Parts: sequence; C-alpha cells; structure tokens
Amino acid sequence: MEVIRKKLGGLKSKLDEAERQANATEDELNSINEKADDTEEQVKLVQDKLSSIEEELDDTERRHETVSQKLVELEVRGDEVQRQYGELTARSETDQIKIDALEEQLSEVKSKDEELSANYETISQELSEIEATYDEEEERCQEADVRVKTLEEKFIQLGNNRRYQLSINAMHSGF
Repeated sequence: MEVIRKKLGGLKSKLDEAERQANATEDELNSINEKADDTEEQVKLVQDKLSSIEEELDDTERRHETVSQKLVELEVRGDEVQRQYGELTARSETDQIKIDALEEQLSEVKSKDEELSANYETISQELSEIEATYDEEEERCQEADVRVKTLEEKFIQLGNNRRYQLSINAMHSGF
C-alpha cells in the first residue's frame, strides 16, 4: 500500500506537473490564440486597406486612361493645328507674293495712267488746235467755194458774152 501510495503520490505529482504543463500550454495557447485573433484583425484591416488602395488604383488607372486618351486626342488636334498653321503660312506667303505682284502691277498701271493722261492732255490740246485750224480752213474753203462759184458765173457770163460777140461778128461778116 505504501507502494501504491508512493505510486499514487508519484502519479499525483506527475498529474500536478501535467496539469501545470497543461495550464501553461493552455495559457500559451490562449496567448497564441489572442495573437492569432489580433493578427487576423490586422490582416483584415490590411486587406480592407488593400481593397481600398486597389479601388483607388483602379480609379487612378481609369483616370490615367482617360487622360491618356485626351492626350492622344490633343496630340492629334495639335498635329492638325500645326498642319493648318503650315497651310495658312504657305497660303499667306503665296498671298503676299501675289499682293507684291499686284502692287507692282498697280504701280505700273498708275505710271502708265499718268503717262496716258499726260498724252491725252497733249493730244487734246493738239486736237483743239487742229479743230481751230480746221474751222479756219473750212471757212476759207467756203469763201473759196463762194469765189469759185462767182468766178464760174463770171466765166459763164464771159463765155456767153464771147459767143454773143462771135455770133454778132459772124453776122456782120456774113452780111
């Protein structure tokens, strides 16, 4: 019995030792479980934060894509504006060349106009002088016509007179 008591005492002490170890292990397990719970909460917070960051990233990527599309559109518009600017510049240069040529032509035309105006004035004066001379000559011609008619009448009269005299002389010689 004593042996049993000793065995019982030994078993009891092993049991106490096993209970202490079990309690210590249980405490350690509780501590680990608490840490695991804390870690799970932290993981959940990190996952929530990660989800939030992923949503922000998705929003940012969408905005980036929109901005990139707008940038491409603006680049296309910029290229079109550059092309139009080039065309307008070329057209402007061509128009300037035409304007310069037209201004030169206008200058030449004005010069010719002034020359023609001066010639017109000279010719107009000469024409006035010629008209005055013509009027004088026409008047002289009319006077000459009047004299010619007068002389013709006188010549006819003289011819008639001469025939008359010849007929008288012929009559006198015939008698």
